[in-house]
Amino acid sequence: MPVAALTSATASAKSDAFLQACAKLSAATPTKCNAVAGTILSAGSSSNIAARAGMLCSALDLCSAAAGCSALSSGSLEGALDLCTAEGIAGGAATPLAGSVQLAVRSCTSSANCTVSAGQLCQIPPAGAQQTCSCVAGRDVCQSLGTCVSYCSLNSTLSALAELNAGVTSCDPTSTSASQCGAGETCTAPAAGSTCQRWSCDAVSQKLVQAACTGVCVPQTLSMTSAALSDDGRSIRVALSGFAAPLTQVPCTTVFDVASSALVGGASALCSTSGSTLTVQLTANATLKVGSSLAVLSPGTALVSAASAKATFTGSVQVAGCSSCELPRPRVTGPATISQPCETAGGASLGLGAALALPPTFDASASTDPSGRAQWQDVRWAVPASVTGSGRAVLEAAAGRANALATARERLRLSLTADEATSLADSSNYALTATVTSWLGTSASATILFAKASTASKPSVTVAGSTQQSFKISGGIKASADAGAVCKGRSLEWLWTAVSPANWPGLPAAGVSGQQLFVSPPVLAVHGQTVGLRVLANYANDPASQAVADVQFTAVGSAPVAALTGPSGDVTDDQPILLNATASADPDSTPSLQRLRYTWACRREDFPTPCFADANQGDQTGTPGIWSLKAGTLSNDKLHTFTVTVSKEVAAGATPLSATASISVRPRSAAVPFPRGSLKRQCGLSGCAAPHSTDRPLVLALVLESAFSAAAVSWSCAEVAAVSSLTAASSATDPTIPPGTHYLTVPAALLPSNRASLTIAANLSLAGATGLATATVSLNSAPSCSLGASTSECLTSSILTSTFPNAAVSLLAQGWADAQDDSQLLRYEFGVRSVGAGGRTSDSAQQIGGSSSGTVLGLPVGNATLYCCVIDTAGSRTCATTVVTVNPPAAGFNAAAALASVNVSALAQAGDQRTLLQAASQMSQIVAAMGGNTAGGNGSSGTAPTAEQQQLVAARSATLISAILSGASLEDPEQRTQAISAIAAIASSAASIVSDDSRQMFADAALKAADSLVSGSDSGLTDLATQLCRLLGAALPTGGSSASARSSGRRSLLDTSGAAAQGSLQNLLDVARKIGNALGQQAVPGGENQAAGDSGVFVSVGALPTTTSGGSGSVGVTVTAGPATSSSTPSSTAASSASSRRALASRRHLAQATTTTATGARAALLLSGALASGAAGYGLVLSYAPSASVALQQALATSLPSTSTLRGGLATVGWTSGASPPALDGTSSYVRLQLPAAGYDAARSGTCARYDDTTKSLATDAKPAVFESYDSATGLVTCRVAVVGSYVVVQGAQLAAASVPPASQATSTTDAPPPSPPTRVPESATLETDSSSSGPVSAGVIAGAVVGAVVGAILIAAVALVVVRRRRRQHSVTPTARQPVVPVVAVAAAPVSEAPQLQQEAQSAEGVQHWSQPRDQSQLSRQEPEEFK
Repeated sequence: MPVAALTSATASAKSDAFLQACAKLSAATPTKCNAVAGTILSAGSSSNIAARAGMLCSALDLCSAAAGCSALSSGSLEGALDLCTAEGIAGGAATPLAGSVQLAVRSCTSSANCTVSAGQLCQIPPAGAQQTCSCVAGRDVCQSLGTCVSYCSLNSTLSALAELNAGVTSCDPTSTSASQCGAGETCTAPAAGSTCQRWSCDAVSQKLVQAACTGVCVPQTLSMTSAALSDDGRSIRVALSGFAAPLTQVPCTTVFDVASSALVGGASALCSTSGSTLTVQLTANATLKVGSSLAVLSPGTALVSAASAKATFTGSVQVAGCSSCELPRPRVTGPATISQPCETAGGASLGLGAALALPPTFDASASTDPSGRAQWQDVRWAVPASVTGSGRAVLEAAAGRANALATARERLRLSLTADEATSLADSSNYALTATVTSWLGTSASATILFAKASTASKPSVTVAGSTQQSFKISGGIKASADAGAVCKGRSLEWLWTAVSPANWPGLPAAGVSGQQLFVSPPVLAVHGQTVGLRVLANYANDPASQAVADVQFTAVGSAPVAALTGPSGDVTDDQPILLNATASADPDSTPSLQRLRYTWACRREDFPTPCFADANQGDQTGTPGIWSLKAGTLSNDKLHTFTVTVSKEVAAGATPLSATASISVRPRSAAVPFPRGSLKRQCGLSGCAAPHSTDRPLVLALVLESAFSAAAVSWSCAEVAAVSSLTAASSATDPTIPPGTHYLTVPAALLPSNRASLTIAANLSLAGATGLATATVSLNSAPSCSLGASTSECLTSSILTSTFPNAAVSLLAQGWADAQDDSQLLRYEFGVRSVGAGGRTSDSAQQIGGSSSGTVLGLPVGNATLYCCVIDTAGSRTCATTVVTVNPPAAGFNAAAALASVNVSALAQAGDQRTLLQAASQMSQIVAAMGGNTAGGNGSSGTAPTAEQQQLVAARSATLISAILSGASLEDPEQRTQAISAIAAIASSAASIVSDDSRQMFADAALKAADSLVSGSDSGLTDLATQLCRLLGAALPTGGSSASARSSGRRSLLDTSGAAAQGSLQNLLDVARKIGNALGQQAVPGGENQAAGDSGVFVSVGALPTTTSGGSGSVGVTVTAGPATSSSTPSSTAASSASSRRALASRRHLAQATTTTATGARAALLLSGALASGAAGYGLVLSYAPSASVALQQALATSLPSTSTLRGGLATVGWTSGASPPALDGTSSYVRLQLPAAGYDAARSGTCARYDDTTKSLATDAKPAVFESYDSATGLVTCRVAVVGSYVVVQGAQLAAASVPPASQATSTTDAPPPSPPTRVPESATLETDSSSSGPVSAGVIAGAVVGAVVGAILIAAVALVVVRRRRRQHSVTPTARQPVVPVVAVAAAPVSEAPQLQQEAQSAEGVQHWSQPRDQSQLSRQEPEEFK
């Protein structure tokens, strides 16, 4: 590698040289190249890896000793691979790190170098410490050098003493000396009946001790002496006249009066004390300004003296400004070129030019303030001196008009009038300057350059968002360009290139074509690096029309993942404590290259009492990342919270990156038994590496030790008091949860947005003994609105056109902030929110990107809900909505004519993806008005479309869908979401118009998008999955009018071939499986289902809960799929509490009553024994497609016997990928399916038959589904299956009238996995007969349907008649051994009604439940749950 020769170059030069060299190595992956380059740059002078050729190759996985690199040569040097030499060969030149020093006498790297027995510890300076380094396996292993000092001389000891003594000094009250106390202090003797005690460190024993005193110097008054804002405006530092009692992030409403609390942000503002300093953490929507006053709450303030809780602080203080305030960051966006409006591609009927024809607007709303607050003190526009001529007066008039607006927020936008835009002379030298002044009083300016061209000889190219943006290395670069109005007959060509650094390897040398740019992660950049990109656009075959726009991106690295393991909660005092953070990782590096630093802290619950009173503090420096403590080191019955801060090396000047993790431990006497267990956060298959996003429910699992599984549990959380009122799921609420396991779900609305973590405690009690289990969870708060308490205050709308079908609305998001991410990293999603069947809310995105403004089109007549979701880099989102009203079209509006005038080919050729997406939204409404998914709405006449109109819709849809897919990179989650949302809008409106042979285009789009669902980490995955389900629903055949489809439950529909229907089913199963795998990544054990769906296709996933090993017990999970199932996150506390109750109710065995026909399917999985022990990691997927009923009839038309009828749609149950699926035995481990069966005839036999997507027919399984019951009230058929796959309800021959049971009036079905079945559950029961009978007959032969053979159907029908006659003589049912049968799909007969009581008594006598027989619904107590209506 040429990098090794750059010995005197800077780290940046070495890193750039390495990236360029690495990009040329075909065998080196971008991830490896990026990790090594990041190490070179971030380590700077603290690593010499760039000088070691062997280490560079090894880090790229190109060479290793294990791979046979044992005989290498370079010139005259030969030998084995050596990672520490310059040549990479043993015996080569050494590469010592410059600046490394040797360990000297009295110096230390850990306390192991000191005489701990004599009270010495190693004290290392927090910064600027010398390093001693050595090369180990190619890495520079460095340790900071410190000095061995006595415990009493440690800085930490001195700080602890100051806290313990409340910052006061001892004095003699009888002395007349005035110098023994400081100014403003008085020497005070202890009150009567109390003693004076002072802490000190004994120099002999090197321990903290207490000694008596006669008096102490205390402040004459307890007050706030001064207050000043921090330089970034995010906090206030208040100086106190004395030491305050410890406060750690308590709501400031407990410290200040009502008015002051409102200024700092109310209860969300947090206050903390340290010594004589009070720190106020302001919220993003705080209204405090320089000069505001803060007053202490009186009486009842939490701000009290550390010396006496009865002595409270009083008074008020005025807040001063910051000393070196950070400047705001102004951003101005606007058109690159002002040109005359023209007719856009696609035709006037789409109305796409309406928004583009509006006068130009220049917007400074994207400007940001370091504090995260958007409360601008002032905004002013000016015309730079460089602008001359007549145009200067025009722009000055527009600037004056904007500056005259009443509020600073209104002045953020400057708009030219149509006359002003027209009057500007053609020139390329126009400019406007916006100056923003933050609430801190600091100002900064930004200037935007633009041109005026009467004729658009060049496209007006801009980059969405500002010219300075940021990207996450682990998230990729996402950029989008815009060319304004693309006039009819013009076609654009796009190209993205890298400008700086020169020859940046993140893009190909030839550039990347396309309007949108997506550089997949990890990006070849390092934290803090800037990358300049340029987009070029020209009209096709016209190079002279080329226009450019530049944008500068700043790379942002990921904070390290802090992982801390060790005992937590109550532990016995006879065991050592080992805290291990070595599993922490740098997401931007590799384990062999990452350079992490660990800093430890311990805090007792009775702080300021220290965790350690002497030098016996264990070892936290011997092995980086590990703190080991011997048994007995910690004080009993006191909670100790250990916190590790994990920091990663970054380049000089870059923002530091760190993360923390905590564990709380309380030692208890081992001589007294106490209940204990483990409390852990539950996560999806992607793991718990990242902090928990506060826009999703938090699930924790408490697993008690087996001896204490009967302990009572209550919950508490200091940060969220409402946790104590939550009810956890356990074996008491769900028999499939193992005893001693409890699942607590904290609704998203209860999670705090102002804290980095929260600690939840499980309080245990058993037989008078108590115990404690705790878990501290790191949080990632979602973006918040800084303009007010409601998110709607950060979203404004402006109706551009209010009449259907050309309605268009401009949305602007302002004032959004995020606690973790810089505002430049936030993404904005604009679209339309709708409520579908079952009340499910779904979002259809129309624009996603870095721009905080967007235009939404394709709106139906009436009220439409528009939304903007603001998304941070972790995927946490907060949404705001607004409702607009769309007027009906003018009289005589002809939707068919409007559609016919749309020139879709011109749209496709224009090369403008934004226009394509907008056209799709508009066209979907026009199609709907033709009689699509609306019934005469949107101006529709309500008449059925003609054949010509059907062909028109199909042709227009196919062309537009093809153009959208070819212009989008589906690997980019944002482009994929926009494209599929637009295509789904077309599909939904066209589904009831186009013929079955035109539907494949919808399936093709779904298949293509589903192939890119590589994980479940995409933000808005549920909405995307719902859009895919809409495509699947539209792709399934309808077989003619719905009336004809209903008229025959099994008649083969001949207008579509069976092969085409089989292909449709295969597409359905393939896409649903991929949706399930993606959703499964987010499914949390013990949590709610992850569910999506619409248009008659639904997919839901449930994660199996954790269980203990041992080979006994059982676990289960219930998954529901249908219109009423939802994964949406409630937006209010009340809704979230209701959601929590629904989650608990769905797990309960005791169901709720319902009399409503069910519209969804349910799969209840039960695993027992060894399968239950290894259940962790499994996910159960259930897809349900009632809209597939016609496709099933067509697909099976030639193989289904005439005596058999299909009921309802197709339900598919399977496993999430990545897990080795368990083998179900059908008795102790099985799936209980409940399927809606519309039109089910209780007078006919029925069962659940498996559809085999390989043979395209009903399967002949060795373990067929076992029919259990039919509930006439809910319309549900219940079957027990041992084979995962796709199932449909099939009914067989008609039973004799005497065999037909009375219609069930009960409403009982099973809501969760059923209780463990009996020891012997017959797969097929036998029927006893009288003496004239010829013997037992298998129930599997009763009135069944032979798969794929008409002859078999005739034979089975004949057997059914014989069996029915025998049933009339039946008087009891007893289990017998399984009888061999011909492989058939068992369609069990309905129960006889002649002697139900006799049959029930026989069952009771034998102690056997006949699961293979339909149960008498009136005898069952379980009811249908409310959420399954």
